[in-house]
Amino acid sequence: MNTKTNEVKSFYHDPRDSTSLPSNKVMKYFEDSQGISWVCFYKNGICKFDPNSGKIYDFHRGIRSKDGQIFNFYVWDILEDDDHNVWFADDGLGLWRYDRKQKKLVSPKHKTLHGHISSLFKDKKIIWAATEAGLVKMQGDSLQLLTMSDGLPPTAFTAPR
Repeated sequence: MNTKTNEVKSFYHDPRDSTSLPSNKVMKYFEDSQGISWVCFYKNGICKFDPNSGKIYDFHRGIRSKDGQIFNFYVWDILEDDDHNVWFADDGLGLWRYDRKQKKLVSPKHKTLHGHISSLFKDKKIIWAATEAGLVKMQGDSLQLLTMSDGLPPTAFTAPR
C-alpha cells in the first residue's frame, strides 16, 4: 500500500513468469534501511522484491544437502542489525545472515543457532534469538545461551519480545 496515495497493489505467483513471486503464501515482508524489500514464503524461500515492477530478484530457495536434497527456507522472523546485516530466523534451518558483498546467505557456525529459531529481537547492539535450546544472546562475535539454569522457563523459548 502506498501510504501517500492510499493505492493498494496486489502481487501474485505466475507459473509462466520466473520473476513473479515464487508462491502466494507470504510469511514475512521486511524493508531494510537500504530500501530493499525482502519477502519470505511458506516453505518456499527468500527473495528481494521490487514493488514498482512486481518482480523478484536474488532468490534463495533453500540449502542443498550433501546428497543433493533441497531444504526450503521457512522464515519466521527478519531483523536488520546496526551494521545493516539482515538476519533470518528459520523454522528448521536456523539463523542465517545475508552477506551483501557475496550476495548470499551465510549460516553461523555455532550449532546453537541451527534448527528451529522462532523469533529475533534487537536491543541496542545485542541480538536475541529464541531457540528450542533457550534464548541466545549475540553481541559481536560473542554468543551466550541462556537456559533454565539462568532462570528461563523449562519449555522452548519462543518469543523474546
